[in-house]
Amino acid sequence: MQRLWIFLLLWTSATMAVAQDIPVWTWDTTEIRLGEPITVTFTATIHKDSIARFPNYEPWSDQTFVIIDNDTAVVEKGKNRRELHQTLIVTSFDTGYHVMEPIEWRYDGQVYESEVQAVEVEWVMIEEGMDLYDIKNVLGVPRPWHFYVFLILTIAAILLALYNAWQLIRERKVRTKAPPEIEKSPLEIAMEKLRDLDASKIWEEEKYGLFFLDLTTILRQYIERTSGIRAMEATLDELMVRLDNLDISDQDLQTMKLFFQQAELIKYAKQTPARSSKEKYLNEVMGYIRKIKPPSNDDAHV
Repeated sequence: MQRLWIFLLLWTSATMAVAQDIPVWTWDTTEIRLGEPITVTFTATIHKDSIARFPNYEPWSDQTFVIIDNDTAVVEKGKNRRELHQTLIVTSFDTGYHVMEPIEWRYDGQVYESEVQAVEVEWVMIEEGMDLYDIKNVLGVPRPWHFYVFLILTIAAILLALYNAWQLIRERKVRTKAPPEIEKSPLEIAMEKLRDLDASKIWEEEKYGLFFLDLTTILRQYIERTSGIRAMEATLDELMVRLDNLDISDQDLQTMKLFFQQAELIKYAKQTPARSSKEKYLNEVMGYIRKIKPPSNDDAHV
């Protein structure tokens, strides 16, 4: 009898151990073109009497990724096990190198995390000489007679409304003209965006990656608008080469390159800057902007 109890105890322990396998995440690819899908699958085995929820992928949506589809299923495996299956279709419409943050899954008092995945998103290029195909005409759909009656009445109502509006405008004796909108200079636009970024709560909420994404975008836009350098679509390596064309001192050029490299580490390698360094980075970008001379009216880029 004692041997029987020992056997049952060992069998129950083995069943519980099998029923709590480590979860597995898989990616079908980490290199896509703009808008192409990435299939991410999640599989975990749990005990039949346990309660476990599927992982939450909201951190990916807060970055540059878009979750197109999310399909889940629970499969019974034997008497004491269940398997959780989840398939996600994910894509991105932002070119460059991006990082999929680890996703947490909590079960039975333990926390499991997926691996960090670096994803490269490339442009969709249309090469010269590629075959183009004609678009077929849309087939006509027969419509009932009351559709045309409704269409005629709608057109008549629109014409009547336009006529009344024209009469109202003609009868006005005083016409007010809105002052012409003054076009802002690149410097004014950049300074306004820096003030908005400073007033936001992104830094205080410790969203440093998003803060440096906005900060480097402001500087890239100013460089492109004032010097004609295509900075917005450039990768970090391409930007390092194109910055050599700026009309600034060698010392300022090297410190600017170092700033972009540090920003990439904070955005994608998740390095944490000092909490008191917010004003330092804002003033640093403001200094670069003031040192880059905008073009004159004679040699401005079109």
